Amino acid sequence: MYIQLIVLLISALTTTTHATTLEHTLQKNNINPSKYIIDININLQTLSLLRYNSPNNYSKIKDYSISSSKRGLGQIYNTYKTPQGLHKIVAKFGHTAPKYAIFKSRRHVATWKPKPRRQHFRDYILTRILHLSGLESGFNNGHNNNGAFVDSFARGIYIHGTTMTWKLGTPSSIGCIHMHPDDVIDLFDAVPTGTLVWIHCV
Repeated sequence: MYIQLIVLLISALTTTTHATTLEHTLQKNNINPSKYIIDININLQTLSLLRYNSPNNYSKIKDYSISSSKRGLGQIYNTYKTPQGLHKIVAKFGHTAPKYAIFKSRRHVATWKPKPRRQHFRDYILTRILHLSGLESGFNNGHNNNGAFVDSFARGIYIHGTTMTWKLGTPSSIGCIHMHPDDVIDLFDAVPTGTLVWIHCV
Protein backbone atom coordinates (compact mmCIF):
# COMPACT_ATOMS: atom_id res chain seq x y z
CA MET A 1 0.00 0.00 0.00
CA TYR A 2 2.82 2.39 0.94
CA ILE A 3 4.71 1.66 -2.29
CA GLN A 4 1.55 2.16 -4.36
CA LEU A 5 1.01 5.55 -2.70
CA ILE A 6 4.56 6.63 -3.58
CA VAL A 7 4.08 5.53 -7.19
CA LEU A 8 0.83 7.50 -7.45
CA LEU A 9 2.47 10.58 -5.93
CA ILE A 10 5.41 10.41 -8.35
CA SER A 11 3.00 9.98 -11.26
CA ALA A 12 0.99 13.04 -10.19
CA LEU A 13 4.11 15.17 -9.79
CA THR A 14 5.43 14.06 -13.17
CA THR A 15 2.14 14.88 -14.91
CA THR A 16 2.14 18.37 -13.38
CA THR A 17 5.72 18.99 -14.50
CA HIS A 18 4.94 17.96 -18.06
CA ALA A 19 1.83 20.14 -18.23
CA THR A 20 3.64 23.16 -16.79
CA THR A 21 6.51 22.79 -19.25
CA LEU A 22 4.07 22.44 -22.12
CA GLU A 23 2.10 25.50 -20.97
CA HIS A 24 5.30 27.53 -20.75
CA THR A 25 6.25 26.52 -24.30
CA LEU A 26 2.79 27.36 -25.62
CA GLN A 27 2.90 30.81 -24.01
CA LYS A 28 6.46 31.50 -25.09
CA ASN A 29 5.61 30.75 -28.72
CA ASN A 30 2.15 32.38 -28.57
CA ILE A 31 0.42 29.13 -29.55
CA ASN A 32 -3.10 28.17 -28.54
CA PRO A 33 -3.61 24.59 -27.33
CA SER A 34 -5.41 22.16 -29.62
CA LYS A 35 -8.41 20.10 -28.52
CA TYR A 36 -6.15 17.07 -28.23
CA ILE A 37 -2.47 16.97 -27.28
CA ILE A 38 -0.15 14.09 -28.15
CA ASP A 39 2.39 13.72 -25.35
CA ILE A 40 5.47 11.64 -26.25
CA ASN A 41 7.70 10.70 -23.32
CA ILE A 42 11.08 9.50 -24.61
CA ASN A 43 12.24 8.15 -21.24
CA LEU A 44 9.12 6.01 -20.87
CA GLN A 45 8.83 5.23 -24.62
CA THR A 46 5.13 6.07 -24.46
CA LEU A 47 2.70 8.22 -26.40
CA SER A 48 -0.28 9.58 -24.47
CA LEU A 49 -3.35 11.07 -26.12
CA LEU A 50 -4.61 13.90 -23.92
CA ARG A 51 -7.68 16.10 -24.05
CA TYR A 52 -7.09 19.76 -23.22
CA ASN A 53 -9.50 21.07 -20.58
CA SER A 54 -7.90 24.30 -19.35
CA PRO A 55 -4.37 25.59 -18.62
CA ASN A 56 -2.42 22.87 -16.80
CA ASN A 57 -5.48 20.61 -16.89
CA TYR A 58 -5.46 17.63 -19.25
CA SER A 59 -7.45 14.39 -19.32
CA LYS A 60 -5.60 11.29 -20.43
CA ILE A 61 -7.53 9.31 -23.02
CA LYS A 62 -5.11 6.52 -23.83
CA ASP A 63 -1.47 5.41 -23.64
CA TYR A 64 0.46 3.66 -26.40
CA SER A 65 3.88 2.02 -26.52
CA ILE A 66 6.29 3.60 -29.04
CA SER A 67 9.88 3.54 -30.22
CA SER A 68 11.96 6.66 -30.74
CA SER A 69 15.41 6.87 -32.33
CA LYS A 70 18.07 4.34 -31.38
CA ARG A 71 20.55 7.21 -31.81
CA GLY A 72 18.93 9.28 -29.09
CA LEU A 73 17.55 12.80 -29.10
CA GLY A 74 18.65 15.52 -31.48
CA GLN A 75 17.37 18.27 -33.69
CA ILE A 76 19.92 18.47 -36.50
CA TYR A 77 19.25 17.28 -40.06
CA ASN A 78 20.77 13.91 -41.05
CA THR A 79 21.56 12.86 -37.47
CA TYR A 80 18.64 10.39 -37.53
CA LYS A 81 17.74 11.38 -33.98
CA THR A 82 14.29 12.12 -32.59
CA PRO A 83 13.66 15.86 -32.12
CA GLN A 84 12.29 17.34 -28.92
CA GLY A 85 9.87 20.15 -28.32
CA LEU A 86 6.53 21.34 -29.59
CA HIS A 87 5.28 20.11 -32.96
CA LYS A 88 1.99 19.83 -34.76
CA ILE A 89 0.50 17.38 -37.24
CA VAL A 90 0.52 19.14 -40.60
CA ALA A 91 -0.52 16.24 -42.83
CA LYS A 92 -2.02 12.75 -42.60
CA PHE A 93 -1.43 10.01 -45.15
CA GLY A 94 -3.11 6.63 -45.60
CA HIS A 95 -6.76 7.31 -44.76
CA THR A 96 -8.02 4.41 -46.88
CA ALA A 97 -4.86 2.31 -47.03
CA PRO A 98 -4.83 -1.29 -45.74
CA LYS A 99 -3.42 -2.07 -42.32
CA TYR A 100 -0.08 -3.24 -43.69
CA ALA A 101 0.36 -0.59 -46.39
CA ILE A 102 4.01 0.22 -47.14
CA PHE A 103 4.74 3.87 -47.86
CA LYS A 104 7.55 5.45 -49.85
CA SER A 105 7.66 9.24 -50.21
CA ARG A 106 4.29 9.19 -48.40
CA ARG A 107 2.68 7.11 -51.14
CA HIS A 108 1.22 3.62 -50.74
CA VAL A 109 3.51 1.50 -52.92
CA ALA A 110 3.02 -2.06 -51.62
CA THR A 111 1.40 -4.16 -48.93
CA TRP A 112 3.49 -6.03 -46.37
CA LYS A 113 2.73 -9.67 -45.59
CA PRO A 114 3.25 -10.58 -41.91
CA LYS A 115 6.05 -13.09 -41.39
CA PRO A 116 7.87 -14.77 -38.48
CA ARG A 117 10.25 -12.55 -36.54
CA ARG A 118 13.29 -14.55 -37.67
CA GLN A 119 12.51 -13.57 -41.27
CA HIS A 120 12.46 -9.84 -40.55
CA PHE A 121 15.35 -8.10 -42.24
CA ARG A 122 13.88 -4.66 -42.88
CA ASP A 123 11.45 -2.26 -41.28
CA TYR A 124 9.05 -0.12 -43.29
CA ILE A 125 7.02 3.05 -42.99
CA LEU A 126 3.74 1.27 -42.45
CA THR A 127 -0.02 1.66 -42.07
CA ARG A 128 -0.48 5.43 -41.53
CA ILE A 129 1.67 8.57 -41.50
CA LEU A 130 1.27 11.63 -39.29
CA HIS A 131 3.76 14.21 -40.61
CA LEU A 132 5.10 16.57 -37.95
CA SER A 133 6.33 20.15 -38.19
CA GLY A 134 8.31 21.89 -35.45
CA LEU A 135 6.81 25.02 -33.91
CA GLU A 136 9.87 26.37 -32.09
CA SER A 137 11.95 28.56 -34.39
CA GLY A 138 15.67 27.85 -34.07
CA PHE A 139 15.03 24.64 -32.13
CA ASN A 140 12.95 22.32 -34.30
CA ASN A 141 12.08 24.74 -37.10
CA GLY A 142 14.49 26.42 -39.53
CA HIS A 143 18.11 26.89 -38.43
CA ASN A 144 19.59 27.14 -34.95
CA ASN A 145 21.96 29.84 -33.67
CA ASN A 146 24.94 27.95 -35.08
CA GLY A 147 23.40 27.78 -38.54
CA ALA A 148 22.58 24.07 -38.33
CA PHE A 149 19.38 22.94 -40.05
CA VAL A 150 16.97 21.75 -37.37
CA ASP A 151 13.67 21.61 -39.25
CA SER A 152 11.57 18.60 -38.21
CA PHE A 153 9.24 18.91 -41.20
CA ALA A 154 12.09 18.89 -43.72
CA ARG A 155 13.71 16.00 -41.84
CA GLY A 156 10.59 13.94 -42.50
CA ILE A 157 9.76 13.25 -38.87
CA TYR A 158 6.63 11.08 -38.75
CA ILE A 159 4.51 9.09 -36.38
CA HIS A 160 3.94 5.84 -38.30
CA GLY A 161 3.42 2.11 -38.01
CA THR A 162 6.18 -0.48 -37.85
CA THR A 163 6.51 -4.12 -38.87
CA MET A 164 8.94 -4.81 -36.00
CA THR A 165 6.43 -4.51 -33.20
CA TRP A 166 8.57 -6.48 -30.72
CA LYS A 167 10.92 -3.47 -30.56
CA LEU A 168 8.22 -1.15 -29.23
CA GLY A 169 9.05 0.13 -25.77
CA THR A 170 12.74 0.57 -26.62
CA PRO A 171 14.49 3.14 -28.84
CA SER A 172 14.90 1.50 -32.26
CA SER A 173 13.91 3.94 -35.03
CA ILE A 174 16.06 6.33 -37.06
CA GLY A 175 14.24 9.46 -35.94
CA CYS A 176 10.52 8.85 -36.36
CA ILE A 177 8.06 7.68 -33.73
CA HIS A 178 7.10 4.04 -34.36
CA MET A 179 3.78 2.55 -33.27
CA HIS A 180 1.96 -0.77 -33.55
CA PRO A 181 -0.17 -0.82 -36.76
CA ASP A 182 -3.41 -1.13 -34.75
CA ASP A 183 -2.39 1.72 -32.46
CA VAL A 184 -1.40 4.14 -35.21
CA ILE A 185 -4.75 3.54 -36.94
CA ASP A 186 -6.50 4.28 -33.64
CA LEU A 187 -4.51 7.49 -33.14
CA PHE A 188 -4.83 8.53 -36.79
CA ASP A 189 -8.62 8.29 -36.61
CA ALA A 190 -8.78 10.17 -33.30
CA VAL A 191 -6.85 13.35 -34.10
CA PRO A 192 -7.14 15.95 -36.87
CA THR A 193 -4.38 17.87 -38.59
CA GLY A 194 -3.28 20.77 -36.42
CA THR A 195 -3.11 18.59 -33.31
CA LEU A 196 -0.14 19.56 -31.13
CA VAL A 197 2.58 17.02 -30.37
CA TRP A 198 4.84 17.51 -27.34
CA ILE A 199 8.07 15.44 -27.42
CA HIS A 200 10.12 15.47 -24.21
CA CYS A 201 12.34 13.34 -22.00
CA VAL A 202 11.41 14.57 -18.50
